[in-house]
Amino acid sequence: MDQAIKRFLADADARKMKPPSRKKYRVLTDQLKKYADRPQSPKPQHPDEYMRLAREFIGPERSKLLDRVIADRRSYTFVLSDWLKIEAGLTQELRTLQNAS
Repeated sequence: MDQAIKRFLADADARKMKPPSRKKYRVLTDQLKKYADRPQSPKPQHPDEYMRLAREFIGPERSKLLDRVIADRRSYTFVLSDWLKIEAGLTQELRTLQNAS
């Protein structure tokens, strides 16, 4: 799941998603990961039950967002320059955090 979330968020960056929208997706993926990481998660054996419980856990607003993500069948290009931009941003954020310490 971690790999899928990383790819999804990288794709969101590549699409130059605005911060409020990106935050919504981050919250959604955080909630799904938190749910999936529970020891009693039924995902592997019962995918329909998993989705029902996941939707119940994340609520109706996030469920609508999840439906939109699942329905999105467009392909998105992601090239080396996109990774370089992300790396530069993370490096800058790390420096900021180190200087604040």
